[in-house]
Amino acid sequence: MKYLILISSFFLIACSDPDEAPVLEEHTEKSSNLALEESEEQTTAEESTQKLESSSEPDLTEATPKENCLVFEDFSNNLDYRWGIVNDWVMWGKSQWFLSYENESMIFSGTIITRWWGFSSFRGGLSPWVLSDYNSVKLRAKSDGREYKMTFRDSNNLSVSHQAVIPLQNSWEFEEVEIPFLVLQPSYFGRSVNVAAFNKDLAQQIGIILSDWVDWEFQLEIEEVRFCR
Repeated sequence: MKYLILISSFFLIACSDPDEAPVLEEHTEKSSNLALEESEEQTTAEESTQKLESSSEPDLTEATPKENCLVFEDFSNNLDYRWGIVNDWVMWGKSQWFLSYENESMIFSGTIITRWWGFSSFRGGLSPWVLSDYNSVKLRAKSDGREYKMTFRDSNNLSVSHQAVIPLQNSWEFEEVEIPFLVLQPSYFGRSVNVAAFNKDLAQQIGIILSDWVDWEFQLEIEEVRFCR
């Protein structure tokens, strides 16, 4: 029996294919190489995806001047309720005014009549703290060359208007002008007063007034109002 087992084992060894083990090793090596290639391809695909995603994200390190501003009004919705007229009728004056909207801009027009006073203005409300992060107001507008003034009011004293001349040229071409809050001067019914400077953290109203004591028609067209840093 022992001889039979030994003969059988010898026969199996003798008949076995001598190249079988190398084939198995070669197959294993090919499988490893294939897996490595697939891993490298997957890594490359992931890197490409990451690069694509990162390239599609906006670069916020260099903001444009407009991105440093808050667009307060562009008149695209013709929001009549935001703006209200205050003119010399409150003092029995006779000046006339109109607010209209055309081509996404607001047109402030009318006629100043200096008898009994002579001014016309419009105002809009401001949300609390809306000016806290900003230092100036920018307008894109055109005018007839008359001396329009930007006005702001804060909760310290709503009867006081903090004003500055809007430096527009008599060109009837749209231009952009900027008014720093620091140049605003307090005024009470057209007279300078010695009160606290404008407090932008307590701002409640924004507006424009014409009170140049000239009896004549007027027109100011505004495309955009922005608050800027």
